[in-house]
Amino acid sequence: MGIIDIASIPNLIDDYGFTLSGEFNDKIMSIGFISLIGKVLLIISIFLKSEFYKRILEIAGILLLWTSVYFLSSGNWSYNSVYEIAFWTSIPFLISSLNSIFLIFRKHQKMN
Repeated sequence: MGIIDIASIPNLIDDYGFTLSGEFNDKIMSIGFISLIGKVLLIISIFLKSEFYKRILEIAGILLLWTSVYFLSSGNWSYNSVYEIAFWTSIPFLISSLNSIFLIFRKHQKMN
């Protein structure tokens, strides 16, 4: 997904267009851009000092990554198996991100 994230920037600038409808090939660059924004938010949250803003950026980044997983795997599974492959390969990410969200909220509760 990292290669698609980086390739999405020039493709969106070069009149590719941002679309989340259509076939897998039509929306992959737009999904890559959403994923890139989520990853950038997570990286920025590492360097923030304020715990409040750090937590907000962590949650926003994970939500954007979940959104990209949703759009990657939402399609006609019986017509094109690439949606099913995208879903099954994203399971480890979904499990680890749920664990991260749990740890973020647990850390917040300990602070209060």
